[in-house]
Amino acid sequence: MTTSEMYLNYAKYNAWYTGNTRALRAAAGHGSFWGSSAKQKMHVPIAAELAEQSGNLLFGQPPNVYSFAASSQGRLEYILEQSDFFENLYAGAERAAALGDMYIKINWDTELLDCPIVSFVPAECAYAEYVQGIAVGYHFFTVKEENGEKLTWVYEYYTRGSVTTKLYTGTKASIEKKIYESTVETGIDAVLAVHIPNILPNKESCGNFGQSDIADVIPLMDALDETYSSWLRDMRLAKARLIVPMEYMRLKPSVLDSGSQKVFHFDKEDDLYVAMDIDSSQVHSPITLSQFTIRSNEHKLLANELLERIISCAGYSPQTFGLEIRGTAQSGTALSIRERKTFVTKSKKELCFKGRLQKFLGLVLAADNVIFGKSHLSTKVSVEIKGRDGYLGGIAETVNLLNSAGAVSTYTKVQVLHPDWDDATIREEVLKIQTEG
Repeated sequence: MTTSEMYLNYAKYNAWYTGNTRALRAAAGHGSFWGSSAKQKMHVPIAAELAEQSGNLLFGQPPNVYSFAASSQGRLEYILEQSDFFENLYAGAERAAALGDMYIKINWDTELLDCPIVSFVPAECAYAEYVQGIAVGYHFFTVKEENGEKLTWVYEYYTRGSVTTKLYTGTKASIEKKIYESTVETGIDAVLAVHIPNILPNKESCGNFGQSDIADVIPLMDALDETYSSWLRDMRLAKARLIVPMEYMRLKPSVLDSGSQKVFHFDKEDDLYVAMDIDSSQVHSPITLSQFTIRSNEHKLLANELLERIISCAGYSPQTFGLEIRGTAQSGTALSIRERKTFVTKSKKELCFKGRLQKFLGLVLAADNVIFGKSHLSTKVSVEIKGRDGYLGGIAETVNLLNSAGAVSTYTKVQVLHPDWDDATIREEVLKIQTEG
């Protein structure tokens, strides 16, 4: 996948995430519902719901952040508070689920601020340079001022030991003229920015860029929109209509007193329809009711099937979104077991976020030392993303209860504890347990 293809994908994913109908039409593929000439189209915001659920699973509760040096904990919390770090982290994770990537960088101004500021940059406004799998530089483009069609673009290049800032004038379509350039040496032998992929691997690229939650389900979401639009069209067409003789119709108000040729008026909300000339004296019942059947059950079944396919292909359990909840109420642990696919996806995302967040927050403390003259004894930071421990604890408790009652096999115990393992790995673990026993 080329760089231009990646940014075209960002535009397409963003259209589905925001639900902007104009953008959906622009990004629509040949033969798709949104690329068709259908006049009445309805968008179901399932892409936004997938992204929101991903953000909730990771950072619905703020992660615990600890400095390895206890004396630095208060300063670290102050920096994060000044940057609205946790709120922006949640928002960034939600957008990353939709687009596939997110970026974080360090900014500072010693005349205005007394600490480094953490800034989040959307994926479509950034690009990471990788060499042998290592990020060596980051490019960031943002709009500083907008005056009609004219824009002022801010370009920042973060590389090891320095940050270069340039200002350009231009339009939304092009950059025209450079009006400012400055390079600042950071004094830190590292790049003061981090790229975080939503989840790996990216099926369209063997590189380091992340996979969007909606990348594989766009045709299904397009079909879901078509299903709901068809359902609503059925409802509009099935409104009760009365077929009446023309003499029963109303004249248009504009011609009642004009003396001009009579023009009959039909308002669909009047529930009247004009038939061909009907002689009311020659028919038994000149007024006929017409009402088509609404295919509600067929549309509902198809919509539910598409929703379940979309959610499952995106890496989540339907139960996470309130689907397939049948029967009596279940305990929280039982529901967690049913939602194991969701928690497996969450665990994979944690692998992408945790290490990179720890690295970045360590850079924040390093920048605080060099730029603001602080003396942090250690720049190492630990990040604990909440939720996973409680889930695994509940699973372990359930397995222990079943084991005590003799109601579960060794194979099932391993399968429940490790839902992401394949059959061969599970059987290998079972063999080890039996051998050691």
